[in-house]
Amino acid sequence: EQGTFRDFLNDRNGWRNATLIAVTSKQY
Repeated sequence: EQGTFRDFLNDRNGWRNATLIAVTSKQY
């Protein structure tokens, strides 16, 4: 589910959310 969620945010707002998710998930 997280993968889909990340793709969803990535598709909508781009790297900003992608980075935010990465930091939140500590998978940067």
